[in-house]
Amino acid sequence: MQAKLQKMVLWTGLMLFGGEASRAQVPAYDLDAAKLPGVAIQSIPEFSGTHPAGVRLSVNNRYFEKNGKPWYPIMGEFHYWRYPAEYWEEEIVKMKSGGLQIVATYIYWGAHEKTKGNWNWTGRLNLRRFIELCARHGMYVWLRPGPYINGDVRGRGFPDRIYEMRQKRSNHPAYLSETDAYFEQVGRQTRGMYWKEGGPVIGVQLENEYASGDSTHISQLKQLAIKNGISPVYWSVTANTVFRDETFEVLPMQGAYCYRGWEAGQQLTTDFLFSRDQWIMEKNLGQVYYDVERYPRATCEQGAGMQETHGSRISVAPHVIEAHAHNQTGRGVNFMGYFMFQGGTQYPGTEMKLSDGPMMPSGLVSYDYQAPIDEFGRLNDSYKYLKLQHLFLNDFGNRLVTMQTIRPATLPTVPEDTANLRYTGRFNGEGQGFIFLCNTQNYLAMPPKTLRMKVHLPDGPLTFPREPVTFTDGKIATWPVNFQFGGINVRYATAQVLCDISQEKEQTLFMYGTDGIDPEICIDRKGIDSMSATGCAYFNSESAAYFNPETLPATITIRKKTGSVQLSSYCRGKTLKMRGRRK
Repeated sequence: MQAKLQKMVLWTGLMLFGGEASRAQVPAYDLDAAKLPGVAIQSIPEFSGTHPAGVRLSVNNRYFEKNGKPWYPIMGEFHYWRYPAEYWEEEIVKMKSGGLQIVATYIYWGAHEKTKGNWNWTGRLNLRRFIELCARHGMYVWLRPGPYINGDVRGRGFPDRIYEMRQKRSNHPAYLSETDAYFEQVGRQTRGMYWKEGGPVIGVQLENEYASGDSTHISQLKQLAIKNGISPVYWSVTANTVFRDETFEVLPMQGAYCYRGWEAGQQLTTDFLFSRDQWIMEKNLGQVYYDVERYPRATCEQGAGMQETHGSRISVAPHVIEAHAHNQTGRGVNFMGYFMFQGGTQYPGTEMKLSDGPMMPSGLVSYDYQAPIDEFGRLNDSYKYLKLQHLFLNDFGNRLVTMQTIRPATLPTVPEDTANLRYTGRFNGEGQGFIFLCNTQNYLAMPPKTLRMKVHLPDGPLTFPREPVTFTDGKIATWPVNFQFGGINVRYATAQVLCDISQEKEQTLFMYGTDGIDPEICIDRKGIDSMSATGCAYFNSESAAYFNPETLPATITIRKKTGSVQLSSYCRGKTLKMRGRRK
């Protein structure tokens, strides 16, 4: 029988250390995943569509689907009209390289029609060309045409004459007539670009933060859009929009910002608590107007930075942006959409008027947003940090979205609580899952936490690691439990799964460690005849083998009953790699 080879490589980064306290002195933090309640999966048939190539997209009340299988979409905002057209393609490639799958963009009506009836879709306003470039690089597109967008621009996205209209954002015939003409232009520019037509456009957001008014207004806008040939798979609104949720006309999507440019001062936020308030809406977008169990947990405005204003000068810390996104995934978000992922520039005539006030970017030219990709195309550290999460979600998000969120019996409820550990889990009924840990808070240093975890699983409790570890300030981690790879069960690891690189005859799994945490990998011995290791501290028990990579390189060789397996571990940087030879 031809051998099937697995390799595991770990980069640990900084000097490693474990907790100095004994096991008896260190609490084992509990999670109960032994018997999970049943979760009803309900299809939402209003949102489905098949590409001419045969790829079908759909959604249920828990997660999005591709060809009927679970899918974790990752989306980032890039405003084509805020960026020179000659650089669009370069920036789209950067977004793809960062692990994103979908490019979202506002369509700015006021830029395309400055005076009534005079439309401009050329140069940096060439929407169709922008969509074509996304398609060239295999990126989906989510359009946000409003007609009201806010977008921190003049007229909140409207031409001046519409912004001055008293009946705007209503079902008044005059406003709907103007919107009809606008949507006719959008439909003409995007004809043939929708998923069912063979194009990349899979989603369209209607309006933006329509938190008061007639709930039938969204229905009216959707009818006008369909009439003009706008036909995506998914229709969406921001979650603080009033709409008829019982009709499933649109999918609500959330927003959350841990840096808030509309508030003065350094405000501690609840974005890092794995809170039971799964959407942390009270200070971001306001209340929700729908039953959250009817729809998947998705974001369209997960803050990847924040725009400075005259009254709010912000310095965005990349590790805080990373921790915020990590927290959202841990609390159950199954679609990650960032605002902004690509910075830009307010071109003359598009900037907000000074009269809009000091807490808005009034009169400012830069819209850098301290985004992962800045105004001039440079990569900020947040890009690199978020990419680690995106690689994991691209390869293993299909497992994660089917898992339930499991919270401990008690959780910190206020950001000032720095003493208690912030953690949660996502598990399935078979005891497979991930533990999310966070020791990060915006504007506040967190004391170190020395810990072990105790997870109650269907086959009994699992306590790990064998020796306590210490989490220092600014750190996060996602630890796998009963992670299956190449016929091997990683019972647990104090290292994080990164990605699966597969070739015709070889499969490679990468993991990475957390700075300051000595990684420990526990392999289930079931089905394994023998193991040997070099460069690792190695301990064998009756049911499991424990590896603590120490030197460069470290190789673990495993002989299975069905063939031989080799795992090689290297302490280099922050990555662990497990490679398997396919039969």
